[in-house]
Amino acid sequence: MKASEALLKMLEGYGVKHVFGLVGETSLPLYEAFSDFPQIHHVHGRDERNVVIMADAYARFSGRPGVAEIPGVGAPYALPGLAEANVSGIPIITFVSDIPVQSEKRNVLTEHDKGYLASVSKENLNVMSPTALPRLVRRAFRTATTGRTGPVTVRIPSDVLDGEVEEGEVYVQPEFSSYPSLRFAPEDERISQALKMLENATNPVMVCGQGVLLSHAEDEVLRLAEILGIPVGTTITGKGAFPETHPLSIGVIGARGGTKFSNRVVAEADVVFLIGTNTDSANTWDWRLPSSTSTVIQLDVSERELGNNYKVYPLLGDAKLTLRRMIDMVKGARRWREVQGKADYENHVSSLGSVETDLVNPVKFMQLLSRTLDERTYVVAEPGTGAIYSSAYLKLKFHGRRIMYNYSLGGLGYAIPASIGTYFATGGRVITLATDGNLFFEMGELETLSRVKANVKVFMFNNKSFGWIRAAMVSKYGRVLDGTSMGEVDFSKIAKSFNMEYDRIERTGDIEEVLGRTFKDDLPKFVEVLIRSEDKVVPPVPEWRDIKDGIYLG
Repeated sequence: MKASEALLKMLEGYGVKHVFGLVGETSLPLYEAFSDFPQIHHVHGRDERNVVIMADAYARFSGRPGVAEIPGVGAPYALPGLAEANVSGIPIITFVSDIPVQSEKRNVLTEHDKGYLASVSKENLNVMSPTALPRLVRRAFRTATTGRTGPVTVRIPSDVLDGEVEEGEVYVQPEFSSYPSLRFAPEDERISQALKMLENATNPVMVCGQGVLLSHAEDEVLRLAEILGIPVGTTITGKGAFPETHPLSIGVIGARGGTKFSNRVVAEADVVFLIGTNTDSANTWDWRLPSSTSTVIQLDVSERELGNNYKVYPLLGDAKLTLRRMIDMVKGARRWREVQGKADYENHVSSLGSVETDLVNPVKFMQLLSRTLDERTYVVAEPGTGAIYSSAYLKLKFHGRRIMYNYSLGGLGYAIPASIGTYFATGGRVITLATDGNLFFEMGELETLSRVKANVKVFMFNNKSFGWIRAAMVSKYGRVLDGTSMGEVDFSKIAKSFNMEYDRIERTGDIEEVLGRTFKDDLPKFVEVLIRSEDKVVPPVPEWRDIKDGIYLG
């Protein structure tokens, strides 16, 4: 059979239901083969970068590796999406079609060395003959889904796609069709020692990173926390690992969504159990958390992270498998105790929603949006207003992957393509928390949203600037420097041009009414939300609380 057909037959064997792609001349053999595989939904994006982001979000919400295909000419444009997935450890497989092997080094149009893909991939594979294709596709799925998961890029010249493959070689390894595959755990002796440290602690806390969500270990975290009576916080990318309405929840910690309450709980802990977090600067408030006086236990699937930033008792293994073994080894449950200061802080947060702002109060927006969340609603937030306020004040009553952020790197222009991937992974309602500064990076995918009629509600916070950068400038230099301002844009006309229904929230008092209209059906919507920039209405970022002339909502 043709290699292009063999590739799609293997994807079908791995349970792939969606492929996100962008057509190009080198990918035509693959597109011809797609016509014989209607059972694989081929979702067409408008940009290579965004296609990869769609596959990234699909992987996060589906529990299966995301699959993308792009033409070689556009491979450089996929780098931002691949870089975010690589740092985040998201299993996606990106097939890059390319010029024929026989045309290499002849200055064919679009020819260039694609070795740069290796720097943003767990592995970069080159399929130089049809006979090698099945073996390397199996390798791609194994590599993406095992150990520390991550993206794999597979370059396939167009003449290889047109070549012939022996049918006997076209088989899959079903163990690697979901992630994490082939879990492993530390030795019982190490698990027992860590458990003793937690049981003997007087003021312990657990901190869950995105690794908990990638391991699907939310149930185990909940069970262990309840048995031992340990408060639980999450990083911004780990939000959802623990139900935030639970009495033991302290919410997000660190410098991106952390609050004075949650950060204090971690700072005062005598034993801190880090699970699936890489302890980066945002999650630790520039390594202020945990305190240098705390004993730290760190569980991670990656040997690179164990003790990378702290002196730790290391546990190398899968979070779900290790926590399940911990639960089996616990000898007795401890009585819960109220997390000191939690009730007072929740009253403080409630009062923040009543603070008068001349446009929309973003805390109140998140409080009211929280009421609309059900088991079939998912949230995607990108850097800026939507991310910082949702991480701190949008309360998730369900645990598991309910929300996602691209805060391993935090590049702009992420939420709209990610929402498309989320929609196809879940089939549910997706709330997109976008901003005007991000929109100009991703606007083309509004056409995709409209064309596929995805149940995605885009809330675009408009402060007519790169507001986050303005606040960083004011915090560091005491004034706004050049480069952050934006001109007037009529977003209603943009929405209309993409055949999307438009609405607008101008004041805090408008929020409930507009939310009601927005959620009345399953069609894509575009809602503009007017706010002040972050140097005027200041979000809960610890370094910004002293910004003069700003209303601090932290």
